[in-house]
Amino acid sequence: MLQSLTIQNIVLIDKLHLEFQNGLCALTGETGAGKSILLDSLSLIVGAKADTKLIRAGEDKAFVTASFLLHKSNPLFTYLTDMDLDIDETEIIVRRVLQADGRSKAYINDIPISVAVLKDVGTFLIDIHGQNDNRGLLDVSTHLLILDNFIGGSSDISLKWNEWQTSLSEYKNAQKQADLAQQQEDFIRDSYNDLKELDPKVGEEEQLAQKKEHLRFREQLIQSYQDTLEFLSSADQDIGQAWRSIDKQTQKAGQVGEHILKSLDRCQAELQESLSVVQTAFADLQDDDTNLEVVDDRLYELRGQARRHHCLVDDLPGKYDEFKRALEQLDGHNDHLNILKDKCKKARKSYEKSARDLSQKRQKMGKILDEKIMSELKPLKLDKAIFKTVIDEVDESQWGINGLNKVRFEVATNPGSLPGPLHKVASGGEMARIMLAIQVALINQEEDESHISMIFDEVDAGIGGSTADAVGARLSRLGQSRQVMVVTHSPQVAARANHHMIVMKEINTSSDTTRTNVVYLSNDNERREEIARMLAGAKISDEARAAASQLLNAS
Repeated sequence: MLQSLTIQNIVLIDKLHLEFQNGLCALTGETGAGKSILLDSLSLIVGAKADTKLIRAGEDKAFVTASFLLHKSNPLFTYLTDMDLDIDETEIIVRRVLQADGRSKAYINDIPISVAVLKDVGTFLIDIHGQNDNRGLLDVSTHLLILDNFIGGSSDISLKWNEWQTSLSEYKNAQKQADLAQQQEDFIRDSYNDLKELDPKVGEEEQLAQKKEHLRFREQLIQSYQDTLEFLSSADQDIGQAWRSIDKQTQKAGQVGEHILKSLDRCQAELQESLSVVQTAFADLQDDDTNLEVVDDRLYELRGQARRHHCLVDDLPGKYDEFKRALEQLDGHNDHLNILKDKCKKARKSYEKSARDLSQKRQKMGKILDEKIMSELKPLKLDKAIFKTVIDEVDESQWGINGLNKVRFEVATNPGSLPGPLHKVASGGEMARIMLAIQVALINQEEDESHISMIFDEVDAGIGGSTADAVGARLSRLGQSRQVMVVTHSPQVAARANHHMIVMKEINTSSDTTRTNVVYLSNDNERREEIARMLAGAKISDEARAAASQLLNAS
């Protein structure tokens, strides 16, 4: 709901602040008073092109600020989230600044936005219908949404579409991975077989490098081990002789002799252990029939595989496991793809069934909508008009979250003519009345609280009497569930309003300036005078006042 509108330096308005309420609000006033200035200001709020001619003479900037109070169900909040605009408040303040050099700036809750974003935001806030602005009705893309609102929503078609697209994406990604894996299958299989045959072990490179060093100095080591064994054997015999020599004198040596014998025992034990270690190493070296060439070949092959797979030699066992798993996946890819393919087919079938059911429902309800709208057109002096909801099935490449259809509204306003697009067939006033008929036909179909404000500009143009009264009655019905504003010259329409504002032009003779002002008509007497003026003109008669009272009482 539009709460307030502040206008500064727009044409004849120096500064004006207006506050609005729910229900039907009539804006009346003499021709040229400035009603169109209010509409131009609101159009700026919803993204209309900036025109420097709108800036008040003598000023270098103009400002328009509008405050809206929205329900959280309004889809604007989803749009703002998608645009990364962090706005949680239910009060939305939109500001537009025009500069004399032709530039303009736009803000939403003091966050700068582009005019393109402002246009999108505007579609969630205000619908303007009239002589020059019927964007919602002229935009064919909205016709499908209008029909679906009449139906009561498009059920779960968007959910079915998303499920199908998700399963299709999963299948395509798996197919892509399978194709890539298939291209690499020869490499994977060869690598797996090579590593399986090589059978690398963690730590093997270090062991082979040590063995290589041993093998390079094999002869020198053998000779060294032999010499060491001779020295140790000789030392063993010498220690034995020393032990026996002391042992003969133990009674004489006493405790010292015992201590020496124990020490020699320890020496002989350590010597025996050293002999054992050297003998084992000597035997291993003599028994090892591995030659240097074999070790070199093994190291060369291990390091070659490591270079091939861009890893360390110790990582080769892990690479072997990777290739093994890859082959297992390759072998199981067909089964996995078949499962995903079957899932995708089922999701498509489910979507298509729901979409075709929805299409049939649209065809059926489209005819009912046509009948309801035409029944509303008759009292709006469009009794000869033919309204038709055309529902076509689109090519599969255009299927989407809204199903298989495209919808357009066509109308024929003259007998014998074929229905055609609204903007080519209907005049501005006719289009506003057609939109009014559509909105009235949709009353009670939309149960959410996210209704946007609706503005009708001279929807009563070219009509009067009972037809104008019929327009007023329908605007009043709309005003029972949402905020509706109407710029009108019809007393029958104005009398139906819940709120009434009069737009007037004030001339200051001393400063030779003209300004537009808006006055709230707060009581029945003020409203009666204005409606009487609309009936009689500048000179208000008692008869006009009586007629105005009758209109107000009837309303």
